Amino acid sequence: MRLPSVVRLAYRLFRDDRVPLRAKAVTLGVIGLVLSPLDVPAWIPVIGEAGAALAIVNVLDAFIMAAPRHVVREHIRDLGLEHQLRVS
Repeated sequence: MRLPSVVRLAYRLFRDDRVPLRAKAVTLGVIGLVLSPLDVPAWIPVIGEAGAALAIVNVLDAFIMAAPRHVVREHIRDLGLEHQLRVS
C-alpha cells in the first residue's frame, strides 16, 4: 500500500541535486537487478511479483533514509504525504 507514496517521494529525491549521487546509483542498480529478466540473482530469497515489489519498496526506503533529512521532509511536505510517510 505504501508503494505509490514511496515511489513519488523517491522520484522527487532522484531529481534533487542535494541527494548524494552514490545513493541514487546504488538504488537504481538494485532496482535494475530486481526487475532484470535474467535470473542471475538466484541467491536472493525473493519469490514472485509481490516479492519484487516488496524488494523495491525496501530499497526505496533505504534510498530515502540515505537522503538528507531536511530534503526528505521538504519533499514529503510538498507532496502532501505527511500522513502516509514519516521520517525521524
